[in-house]
Amino acid sequence: MSMNIIITGLTACGKSYQSSRLAKILGFDHISASDVLLKNLRSKQNINEDDQRHFWIRKENKKQIENLRNTNNLDEQVDDYLLELCNSSNNIFFESRTLPWRSKNHNLIKIYLNPSLKDRAKIAYDSKDIKEYSVEDLIVSINEKDKKDIERFKKLYNIDISDTKCFGLVLDNGKLSPDETQNKLLEFINKQV
Repeated sequence: MSMNIIITGLTACGKSYQSSRLAKILGFDHISASDVLLKNLRSKQNINEDDQRHFWIRKENKKQIENLRNTNNLDEQVDDYLLELCNSSNNIFFESRTLPWRSKNHNLIKIYLNPSLKDRAKIAYDSKDIKEYSVEDLIVSINEKDKKDIERFKKLYNIDISDTKCFGLVLDNGKLSPDETQNKLLEFINKQV
C-alpha cells in the first residue's frame, strides 16, 4: 500500500484507540496530533506524563493548556508539521483534527468517527481504569471542549471540524464495541486499496 490514512472526529470518539490499533495491523507508522501537541505542551510547562490519556479532562490542566495553545501557536506548528508529512510521505496512519480538510494528498483515505455526545462520554469513561469523573461530568467537559475546538479551527483555518462532507467513511461507532469498530474500519480501508 502506498497511501496515508486519516481518522478524525470530535472529542472522545475513539480516534486515538482505533488509529493506533489499525496502524499496527496495517504496518503503518502512527502519528497522533494530540501526542505531538502534548509533547510540545510538556516541554513548555510541567504537565504530568501520566495525564496523557484525556489530559484535557483534568480541570487543573484546562486553563494551562488553553493559555499555552493560544500564546505559542502550538496548533499551527503541529498542524503544519503533520501537513508536510502527509504531503511528502506514505504509509502513515494519522490522527488529526484538521488534516482531512487541509491536505491535498490524493492517496489519502479519510475516516470520521461520529458517535453521539452521550456515546463519546461513555467511550471516554470506559477508557479510564480510574473513574475520576462521571459520564455526566464528561458530557459537560466534552461538549465544552468541542465548542472551543470548533471555534479555534474555524478561526485558524476557516474549517468546520464537525463537517463530514469530505470523508470516504463516516461511522457512528457509539453502539459498536472497539473490535466491531475496528472490523468496520478495516473493511472500508481494504475496499479502498
